[in-house]
Amino acid sequence: MAQSAGLSLSLPMVSLCGFAMAACVPPHVAPTTSLPIAAPAGASNIVAEFVEVCSAAIKDGIQIGGLLAERGWQVSGGPDDVDGLVGILGAEHPELDLTLQLIPLDYPHLKGTGCSMSGYNMLDITAADLTGLNDLPGFPGSMRDYGRSPDAMTMGRWSAIGPDGEPITVNATFMADAKFLNLNMNHTRRVQPDVESKQ
Repeated sequence: MAQSAGLSLSLPMVSLCGFAMAACVPPHVAPTTSLPIAAPAGASNIVAEFVEVCSAAIKDGIQIGGLLAERGWQVSGGPDDVDGLVGILGAEHPELDLTLQLIPLDYPHLKGTGCSMSGYNMLDITAADLTGLNDLPGFPGSMRDYGRSPDAMTMGRWSAIGPDGEPITVNATFMADAKFLNLNMNHTRRVQPDVESKQ
């Protein structure tokens, strides 16, 4: 009887861990991509720009200024600009009709970089072909269509594990009728909160 009582006590604990799988995080996940990332073959100019610039930015945001200049981006604002004061870097690409923001992701338990490219009232909406994002090696995910014209929207989500074992996420939102596009790539690492962040 004592043996079966012991079993009955242990079973709920096993079931609980199995039920709450999200809490059972593995200590290490093998990387699925490296940084920076090369654009997939056949990707549109916008997807290629997003993948190559943003993957370089999340690897080393401090050195990104030279790359932006080489690729035709015009950095906006200055050291006294509000965005600059909080560490946000803004830029524009007139030929691609895009704006870019590099945003520090600074949380007590997470540190990293977010890279966002957006197009508003895009002159050539046909250039916003996002299918190349489905071909990013090491990034499982997909796009889905929602709603109907004039409110139709395409959204996509992909993720990978970076060389440091931490996740990289990619998000896309595209509204053809509104001529709106937003692409995001984020990379964060878990950290132990310091004393100041706890106060």
